[in-house]
Amino acid sequence: MNQHHYHTTPLGELIAAAFDSASRLSLDPIEVSRMATQSVSAMLGRALRVTVSLTPPGPLGLAKKKPQPIGAR
Repeated sequence: MNQHHYHTTPLGELIAAAFDSASRLSLDPIEVSRMATQSVSAMLGRALRVTVSLTPPGPLGLAKKKPQPIGAR
């Protein structure tokens, strides 16, 4: 069975890293802001999505399963 290891980072560091990376790609401040905002929202969107099974696991549906992030199967 594969175990997924999650890493936590303070939100401010994530945003600062996104702006640093975007500033290497463009000199236009509006473009840098747009790219950084898109990348942060994409990362946060992936982190907040979970899958929910509509069929209960187990033979009688008695076993409980925690929601898993999308792609973690």
